[in-house]
Amino acid sequence: MDLFEKSAFKQKFTIGLLGILLPIMTISSCLFFGEHKIPRSISASYYTNSMPILEVSLGILGVVFITYSNKNLFYSIIHWLIGISAIGIAIFPTYVESFAGPVGIFDLMGATSGIFHQIFTGIFFVLIAFTMVFLLANCFETKFSFPRHHDKYYFASGIIEAFLLLVLAFGIIFDLNSYFHEFIFLLEVLLLWNFGICFMINSWDIYHQSQPQKNVSDEIS
Repeated sequence: MDLFEKSAFKQKFTIGLLGILLPIMTISSCLFFGEHKIPRSISASYYTNSMPILEVSLGILGVVFITYSNKNLFYSIIHWLIGISAIGIAIFPTYVESFAGPVGIFDLMGATSGIFHQIFTGIFFVLIAFTMVFLLANCFETKFSFPRHHDKYYFASGIIEAFLLLVLAFGIIFDLNSYFHEFIFLLEVLLLWNFGICFMINSWDIYHQSQPQKNVSDEIS
């Protein structure tokens, strides 16, 4: 495994791990150390004691995407945009009606900050789905060919990500949280876990494919 492959493996693994752990850490913090209830969304945990977990996780996620080294310029640009979006989500907190004061580092009113938050969230998940469907399976960043069934998995995961995002948008527009309090939260958890697991598998593919392949003739001799 050369330096480029090691970097790709570590970065994909970190991205996947953060995607999986962020909902778990948020739920644990809210249930055991905060208000002892699940917030209306992961983004709304900004207004709970889970705020440091949310902000630090998004910050790390953004930095990892932005610093992701890739030999393909288009792939790199997509990752830069995802990273900027992750940081934008952290900088502009979501709007919560119970908190009317200025929020975030720019002291914007909650409603204004919420608009930017939704824009960056939409960009983030759209590009994540795009990456899963069109980039992971085609393996732009390595010279290796992933197992065909994994290519199909990446494609299917990207389609699922896009579908969940559409359902999330539908839920926000029609305020389905008023009927089912955890609706938005559960969808965000599924979105994060879906891409987290996908990136974890991709990191393992990179690791596995970068290992020296044994020559059958050498083994016989």
